[in-house]
Amino acid sequence: MQIGKDIAVRFPGLFLVHHNVPGGSAPHHKHPEHHLIIPLQGEINVELEGKVLNCGPGRMAYLPPHTDHIFRSAPTKGERLICMIDEGCWNNAEMPPHLATLLPASQLCKELLFFLLLNPKTKNAVPLIDAFVCTLAEILEAPRVESPFLMEHAEAGVTRPELRKALMIAREGFATDLSVSELARLSGLSVRNMSRLFLSELGVTPKQLLTSLRIDKAKEFLLAEMTVTETAYAVGYQSLSQFIQAFRQITGQIPSEYQGKTQFGRKSE
Repeated sequence: MQIGKDIAVRFPGLFLVHHNVPGGSAPHHKHPEHHLIIPLQGEINVELEGKVLNCGPGRMAYLPPHTDHIFRSAPTKGERLICMIDEGCWNNAEMPPHLATLLPASQLCKELLFFLLLNPKTKNAVPLIDAFVCTLAEILEAPRVESPFLMEHAEAGVTRPELRKALMIAREGFATDLSVSELARLSGLSVRNMSRLFLSELGVTPKQLLTSLRIDKAKEFLLAEMTVTETAYAVGYQSLSQFIQAFRQITGQIPSEYQGKTQFGRKSE
């Protein structure tokens, strides 16, 4: 698309802009909406209080509402998609709160947003927006290798009794089919309030905590030479494919690779 020309469209619950402005910048500002920035060419820097998100093609940056930030783009290339999601649209999709973070770029997100951008009068806007928000939710909820969770450290710093109870229940029940909604109910919290507490005090979502606990235990079972299928069900997964996907997101390997490498390492000692 033409350099220096913006294209913007608005739908119920979503505002979408295509920028192609190298060297663009914006001083301290904030938005009432959830904010997603997807670089297409060139890098961007998003400066937050005590944190800088350096983001290029292949990554995207998410900011929750009312996050004060400074925006800068590369001087030679500056093509990007900027998407703002209203709180009402976010809540309708039952999206939990999240911290500002870098995410892997999603081809599906880009394709959905480009279709909306180029077809502003489409009759399918609502289901397409729903698909986009659900896809973004899955990406935000996915555990990431660069953000390991240490249960002992988390429990030591928790002061809220409701959160301490939630951690105890998660530690004791993660190997069952314990869900986030069930964890909230047993802890005496709503899902939304529990998610806020987890993020503010632990820096992870309840789903990321449960996944981390399950994968840590799965490593022990794999080292004890349980099969991958036995391990998946032993740590609370009802689907083998979901277990393999979560294990790879946490460790960067599929379970059979992890098991094979660790067994080889023991044999070579």
